[in-house]
Amino acid sequence: MKEFQLNFIMNKQTVRILRILNKFEHHASTTLNNLSEVLNIPTRTIIKDIQEIKNIFNESIDLSTSPSGYHFNVSDDYRYKEIKQSLLQNEPLFIMIENIFFGHLYNVPELSDQLHLSESTLLRYIYKAQSFLSEFQIKLKTSPVDFHGKEINIRHFFHSFYSDSDITPHTVFPTLEVKEITAKITEKITLKECAPITFESFNYHLYITLTRSFNGKTIDNLPDNLVILNEKKVLLYNEILKQVILEYFDNDLSLEEKQYIYLLTLCKRSVFDEESEQIFQSLQPQPKEIEEWTKQFLELAFDTEQEKSICSLYIRSFFFSTHLKYRLSPILLQNLDDITLYSKQKFPCEYQRNEAFIQHTLGETYELTLKQIEGVSISLTLLNYTLSLVHARPSKQIAFLLEGNSYIRELIEATAINYLGTTHRVYFPNKHDTDIERIKKIKFDVIVTNYSEYLISTLTGKTTLLFDTIPTAENWNELFTLIDPNATKLYSLKDARR
Repeated sequence: MKEFQLNFIMNKQTVRILRILNKFEHHASTTLNNLSEVLNIPTRTIIKDIQEIKNIFNESIDLSTSPSGYHFNVSDDYRYKEIKQSLLQNEPLFIMIENIFFGHLYNVPELSDQLHLSESTLLRYIYKAQSFLSEFQIKLKTSPVDFHGKEINIRHFFHSFYSDSDITPHTVFPTLEVKEITAKITEKITLKECAPITFESFNYHLYITLTRSFNGKTIDNLPDNLVILNEKKVLLYNEILKQVILEYFDNDLSLEEKQYIYLLTLCKRSVFDEESEQIFQSLQPQPKEIEEWTKQFLELAFDTEQEKSICSLYIRSFFFSTHLKYRLSPILLQNLDDITLYSKQKFPCEYQRNEAFIQHTLGETYELTLKQIEGVSISLTLLNYTLSLVHARPSKQIAFLLEGNSYIRELIEATAINYLGTTHRVYFPNKHDTDIERIKKIKFDVIVTNYSEYLISTLTGKTTLLFDTIPTAENWNELFTLIDPNATKLYSLKDARR
């Protein structure tokens, strides 16, 4: 369960149980003291909650205790998820948010009757929710109970709550009609300046737009001249959306709403589509600051001129799309707490560097809040690392000098080809071309062997790595890190247990 969603759960024990389960899902074995320290919950309370977890989830999990701590395993994944979702079935704020989304608005007495709460309790819950909604610059009105604020910010909240978070009994999903509309739109028009986005992501944006707009909650006063498009293309885009939407609904979206959908799609960029990034950047002259920020960040984050040249296109697109989001609403620059925490834990040094850069560039130019500076810094950190994996990582020459059982040797070769073959050049000398003196003269970046005699007698001075005769996951992780120090920051191999 996302931390963002936990903020809207009013049952304190449910929050504790879901946080404990979050911990178990990431670390199957842990201690009571560790749970208490990480979750800031007294040990006596955790013991009671652990027993409650066993009672609730029954045979869908295995939760055992040993001298080394707790050990958790999901034995029935479908049933486990079903039970976990059911914990939120009667959560009042989830029901209230769902009502607001669909335009079912009630005053406090009506809503308190529906939720079987006293008016004072409901008002207390609304007050608590307000503290989290304020991050989206949204307020909760009570006559009737409804969101009040900039419509773009309200829709961003709904997208974060439903599309970007975990599924609950109150998650709203795009209808079949909306999915068919999406499919027909993508068949009829290609927007080359838009990077590929997932089908479901566009579905949610369109569904939220249709639902809110048809309930009278419309987008007004989009900034002028955000992007300059060919007039014929604009007319075609608007006409296609009109034709397809009217096949399923009695109403059409306004031109402003169609532009809003287009701009949201345009703001999502990709490192895997060079052509769309080039077209995107040609839409209109960009603010002069963007080129300066791009040059400064390339100098800060990339070492070689080749890396800077390759990555400049994508860094420039990042700053341009960030500019567009800021013009639409600075709230779009923020990230959910789960993504923020993950990025800070995985890339602490890079984040600190990028946060200082954003603070003194975009932060000062746009007068961003600390939350928005953090959001841009997190996005830039993730992009920077992705670029290092996709475009900036140099190819290495790796030789494997293997001895021992022929089946084990071929298993090592196959594993090397599987994990390294598409990015690096791997070389496997055999009995016909094994010439240690010649191998010593070739400029291999890394030489891997499972025969220690090679290291002692022939390969002194080379960058070498000694595998076990039957390699372990740790051997492979060490190789990946030797090739690229960042390789195991996100994921690493682990020996399977049978």
